[in-house]
Amino acid sequence: MSSWSGISLDGMAILETQNYFHEWYFRKSERVIESFGAHELEHESHLPPDAILSTYKYEMPIETLRRRLDLAGYNYAALEQEFKEQHIQLMSDLDDMLELAPSRVEPFYDAVKNSNLKKWLSCLKIIKENGRSLKNIELIKIDKELQKLLQFMLGADLYFTNYPTCGDFDFPCRTEEGYAVALLEITPENTYCVLDVTELVEGGWTEAFDDLIEYHRDFTRFYDVFSGSLNDIQSLKALAPHNETLARLLYAATITAMETYLSDTLKKQVLNREAIKRRFIKNHDFFKKEKFTLSEIYEKSALINEMIVSEIDKMSFHNLSRIPALYSSVLATNFPSSRLSELKMAIDNRHDIVHRNGKDTTNKPLKILMDDVSALIVLIDETVRYIDKQIKDGLLDYD
Repeated sequence: MSSWSGISLDGMAILETQNYFHEWYFRKSERVIESFGAHELEHESHLPPDAILSTYKYEMPIETLRRRLDLAGYNYAALEQEFKEQHIQLMSDLDDMLELAPSRVEPFYDAVKNSNLKKWLSCLKIIKENGRSLKNIELIKIDKELQKLLQFMLGADLYFTNYPTCGDFDFPCRTEEGYAVALLEITPENTYCVLDVTELVEGGWTEAFDDLIEYHRDFTRFYDVFSGSLNDIQSLKALAPHNETLARLLYAATITAMETYLSDTLKKQVLNREAIKRRFIKNHDFFKKEKFTLSEIYEKSALINEMIVSEIDKMSFHNLSRIPALYSSVLATNFPSSRLSELKMAIDNRHDIVHRNGKDTTNKPLKILMDDVSALIVLIDETVRYIDKQIKDGLLDYD
């Protein structure tokens, strides 16, 4: 199923794209998530009135857009040049169409030929104020040449054309930027340019808002997965509350849940954020030792993500002599120092359970009860929450 995105200026469309979006002159920091109830919709909805809906947009004040366009070389003078060139092309196309379908072209021909940029802008303003239908426009109050130009803009079918226009209404310009400059001429101040990607987000076509969605949640998605594992462990405790073998297994599983969270979190952050990827490569021994020639640089760079995943998968995320330092140097995230000694003791117990069949180095059986599992769950949950809060706070990267 296709999904669409659109850039508009105070409701006037500039560009629409299918199944992808063009960030254009927007910045990540201009992303906005807005939520509202289904009962607020102007049209009928199959959703219950208490359902919550969200929109995913970029929003930029028009004065910001005007400045960014100007810095890129798009201003009124540039629009005049685009209009001049494309108006010539449009008339050439209409001359060709005049031979093929004169009845379609003749009513508008003279009005388009005699038009200038100011007349097109005047018509754009009329359309903006009255809507896309000629029925909504009181033509009797409008100059006859503008009437014909309006009829052309709202009803002509340029089926034979070299695409001399941009945006809606067959406006003679070459670029979306030029058309945006035209719209800026008829748009009041204190309004916004909007890139709406709601359909793409809901349709799964883009992950551009994933970090912002996660940022507005209490915890990251990986914490939710981790929390689900702890809930499963809590449920299993009740099956045999006095079974020490089960208690040992659940004790080890609690440490494993933390390891999975730490591994998945590091992997996602490193793979998806270039600044963090650079820090990981800079701080990891494997990449410090790796050497290659200039002729191999493209081949190696294409494989870099695979190499990163491979190295992360080799790590022991219960290694408290290494992982906290790695998190600090790569993710600027600290472990709770006041809990490290308790964590180390729990990890030593887990090592005895997994590798020594539940016995310590003196061959003495390790006594683990369900109360110990409960205490460990609290410790591990507090630790991961402490880490997750720092990860969440650093999610929005506007570099």
